[in-house]
This record gives sequence, C-alpha cells and structure tokens, in this order.
Amino acid sequence: MKNITLPLATIIALSCAASTQAKGIEVGETTFSVHGFIKIDALFTEYNDGVPVAGAIDDFYIPSLVPTRAAGSTNTSEGVQFNSHAKQTRFNIGSSTVLSNGEKVKGFIEMDFGPGSATSNGEKTTNRSGVDLRHAVITYDKWKFGQTWTNALNGSAIAETLDFFALSEGMIDTRQMQVRYTNGPLSVSLENPETTVRLNAPGPDTQADDSSVPDLIAKYGFKDNWGNVSVAAILRQLKYNDGANVDSTESAAGISIAGRINAGGKDDIRFQITSGKGLGRYVGLGLNADAYVDANNELATIDQTAANIGYRHFWNETTRSTIGYAIYSADADAGAPTYNEKSQSIHANLLFSPMPKLTLGGEFIYGKLEKSNGNEGDMNRIQFSAKYTF
Repeated sequence: MKNITLPLATIIALSCAASTQAKGIEVGETTFSVHGFIKIDALFTEYNDGVPVAGAIDDFYIPSLVPTRAAGSTNTSEGVQFNSHAKQTRFNIGSSTVLSNGEKVKGFIEMDFGPGSATSNGEKTTNRSGVDLRHAVITYDKWKFGQTWTNALNGSAIAETLDFFALSEGMIDTRQMQVRYTNGPLSVSLENPETTVRLNAPGPDTQADDSSVPDLIAKYGFKDNWGNVSVAAILRQLKYNDGANVDSTESAAGISIAGRINAGGKDDIRFQITSGKGLGRYVGLGLNADAYVDANNELATIDQTAANIGYRHFWNETTRSTIGYAIYSADADAGAPTYNEKSQSIHANLLFSPMPKLTLGGEFIYGKLEKSNGNEGDMNRIQFSAKYTF
C-alpha cells in the first residue's frame, strides 16, 4: 500500500465515523485509533465547616480543600449547593507504526477538559472549558518516553468510583514526564523532579523548580490467577534555593504496595498503601508539601502514610457497587508550619450499565480533614453521573 499523507483532522474524522467494531484506520504503515468517553456529572455538596478557598473541589473531591474551622468558631456553611459539568469528558488518539525491522513504535495523546479548572468565560454565558493535556507518550520495544502516570502507580488498584480521583487520600496520582524501561514484571523510571515547599507564611505551597536529579522509581509486579500485587520504591532529591536565605537539599524516599485481588465471581478488592518521607506531591492530591523550611533555614521533610481499600461487588450482569475507604496521616516536627495532619473519606456507589458502553450511577462521598493546629471540617456529597465510552 502506498504511503498517504492526511491532515490530523481528517484522520480524527475518519476514526470517529468508522464502525465501532473497527480496530483503527490504516494510513500507510501507521494505524490510528480514537477513543474516549463523554461523562456528565451532577453533584449535591454540603461543606459543614465553612466555604472552600478554591472552587476545584466543586468538580471532584480534593481532600486538602475541605473547609475547616477551629472548635467553637462560627460556622459559615452555606448549606447544600448544586454543581454540574461535563469537564471529565476525554478523548485520546493512538498510533502504531510498523518499522522496517518489524518492530512497532506507538504514540498516545490524551486530553480532557480540565476538571477542577475554572471555565474560560464563566457559567453565566457559554460555559466553555479549556482542553488540557493528560498523556503524551512514545513507546518503542521496552521503552516509554513522555508524560504519563508515574511508574509508582498500579492502575489496576484504582477503585471504580464516580469521583474523578478514586479514594484520593490513599492514591498515588502524579502524571509527569519520564523515561521508563520495562522488562517483564520489573519497570524502572527516571521522572521529572519537582520539590514543593511549605513556607512559614500563609498561602499555597511553593513549587521550587530547583531539583537537579530526576526522581528514581523501581516497581516489581506479581501476577497470577488470584490477581496482582506490585511493590514500588521511590527515591527523590528535594532542593530549594530562594536566592536569599535558603539553599538546602534533602533526600526523600518511600514505598508503595498496591494490587487487585479476585474475590469470587467478578468481584474484586483493590488496595494501596504508601509510606515515606518527602512524598507530598505523590500522594493524596498534594495534601501536604514535600518539605518545609525549619528555623535553621534548612529543608525538613514531612512523614506521610496513605492507604485505601475498595470492594467491588456485581449484583448481576448490569449492576455493580463499590464501597471504599481512604485514610491519610502526616507527621512533622513541632516547629513546622500548619499542615494537614489527617484526612479520610468514604465512597459508596451503585452503577448500572444497560449496555456495555453506557454507565449510569449515583455515589455518596463523605470526607473529613484535620489540621495540625486543631482545625477540622467535613463534607457530604451525592454525585450522579452518566458516562458513554467510545
């Protein structure tokens, strides 16, 4: 077959028009495919101890944004609020090219519409959402290059929830640039470093951009008829230079064990536990920074442990439920600025798939946050979703 050059828009249009049974569109030696889903969410949320400082939590559950207040202080809760959006909708383009040596080089790009990000012109008018890059990856043989989920993540351990980040307190949820080598059950990666620092001042954590050594992650997996379990080790260099008083480097490390265990029939148990120091941006959607600046103008790490477990049960061929629990705890020296000390959440849902590519469902979410200064707060949410996969 002769090589044919087609604009990307034409390729996408042809892919979308193709039969659902088609495996892809062949153009020369390259096969293209387009997949994704449309997801509609409606959320009823009650923040019991104040008003969120950022609206991203209105789109999905972010533990660090749960409003808190001191015991005995005035409750500024605004009651139940309703929010709806389609920003979790995503699409991806995959390609596979056969080389002269018979090997294949593959590409994968995935986008969504920025859940957690403000709409570009507000809900009062046309409610536009920007397109955000999720993945951009090149794969050849045992090598992978580009932006994707960190090697420390075991994707099969993610619980099936309607919330965008399932059981997020206990999840490793970082996407970043990396180079990864995989040989059977072993994978090793060098990943883009970034040190987040909590300063002795109010405000968001600082992203230092000072690290000079990539994060090193090694993961080994065990798989059999019973399911799978992976063990991942994370090694990092934390570095912060403010150009004035602080020029400090500190090491960080952690371990993560995750997996999915078959529980009879189609049921399964999914779990993950991660523990270490200086893992702030890897767990819990950044519940804490990697480190803080102590009284000697040196970096000091925050110890963190995060875990979750979810049980999925199939009531019949079309109906299933997941109930899950996530917990997070952190510990730092007495001189540390206020940090998020504990967080936990419960998720329970009922999902119905009248056809394989369509899922309708409802989910209850309860989340609680406790800070090191004694402030605490919780929230309740009921979420309804409709999802069509193509």
